[in-house]
Amino acid sequence: MISFLLNIISVINWLLYIYTILIVLNAIMSWVPFLYNSVVGRYLNKVVEPYVGLFRIGFLKTIAIKAGVDISPVLAIFVIYIIQNLLTQLAFKLI
Repeated sequence: MISFLLNIISVINWLLYIYTILIVLNAIMSWVPFLYNSVVGRYLNKVVEPYVGLFRIGFLKTIAIKAGVDISPVLAIFVIYIIQNLLTQLAFKLI
């Protein structure tokens, strides 16, 4: 049973890592309009935007609009990093 839980935690960590890469790719593609508006860019935006959009509220949205700097992908990756660390700690407690 414990090995099953460890495998699930490992798969979740792997999926979170892949999602982090997708967030970074989306942020990089947003700097290049023809990549961002391509089929791949639109699909990637549909996958990433619901999560990253959670961090684009209130004060952060105002900064993104006025200064042209959007830090919501950084915050989103930071939260994923915290979740991965918590899962890793849980895995070590199960061992």
